Amino acid sequence: MNYKLAKTIEDIKPIQINKNQLVCLLENYYQKVIYLIDEKTDDEIYEDENKPFPEELTLPLEKRKSGILEALSIVLSINPNVNEYDGFSNALMIAVGNTDSFMTEYLLGHGFDPGLWPATEDDEQNYYLEDIDIHYMYYCLENNNDKKYEESLFKTALVLVKKGNLLNFQGHCLTINDGKIIFTPCKAMF
Repeated sequence: MNYKLAKTIEDIKPIQINKNQLVCLLENYYQKVIYLIDEKTDDEIYEDENKPFPEELTLPLEKRKSGILEALSIVLSINPNVNEYDGFSNALMIAVGNTDSFMTEYLLGHGFDPGLWPATEDDEQNYYLEDIDIHYMYYCLENNNDKKYEESLFKTALVLVKKGNLLNFQGHCLTINDGKIIFTPCKAMF
């Protein structure tokens, strides 16, 4: 297991059960293991925005060299409630926000309810699908050509539709009609 994940588990084991250890694990996984932000300067983090989609996120959890699957098993044995959130986010928000279709599938398979998200002022159709829609909109507007990222956005939407039974949605770029997913590239008006 990646030493940063092992350290995260050691840090969260003594946390009281009302804290969300799963959110803590996933935040550390994406920030410190995938994007290595704890090892970079602000300039290096900014430059990373143009780097290709991380290879690890294209692999099923059991094939990831970081050991995230083992870390998830340990954390879920401490607190199996995947639906908790820490007041700001929940585990599914983090997985979808990082366009991780395999993590999204894992969470849904372990009881995460895709109809739950922290309350917002807006009347959202579905927070997770709206997040994918916004990611795809920026992908188009920035003329990003990273096909792995685009494919991961589609796969994450597909997992939410199939495993989460989210059959209809209308966003800026993402449309789901009776379970059929359509991404329509957006274009800047000016």
